[in-house]
Amino acid sequence: PYLHQTQIASTPNEPCGDDFNVFPTNGLRIWSNNINTLSLSHDMAAFRELCDRLHSHKVDVIALQELNLDTTQYQITQKILRVLKETFGAVTMVTASTPVQKDTTWKPGGVLLAVVGVCSHRVTSTQRDPIGR
Repeated sequence: PYLHQTQIASTPNEPCGDDFNVFPTNGLRIWSNNINTLSLSHDMAAFRELCDRLHSHKVDVIALQELNLDTTQYQITQKILRVLKETFGAVTMVTASTPVQKDTTWKPGGVLLAVVGVCSHRVTSTQRDPIGR
């Protein structure tokens, strides 16, 4: 039998920061989202659509969690980077995934951090810890 615990208090998923319909005149706009799988299908059409929308909202930093892709595979990171460059021009991107090798492109977890557009030129170095983060 399953136990069902009643929810004590609601936990609204409220946006943080300004309304995305208001375009910033200065500052840094960051988009972070658990995307629960970055699909490679149809030449990454869903990711292209997301990037187009983020570009139209003048996003400078993109942080994505739960890519569920094996970003230790060179061809995977190059596909992602190509879409970002086609949309934003200049990009500095870092991905992280467990070092476990997979025979497929799917691998649970993983993150992506991309600084895009003119802000990407401000990144002077990137670092990883011993387990790839």
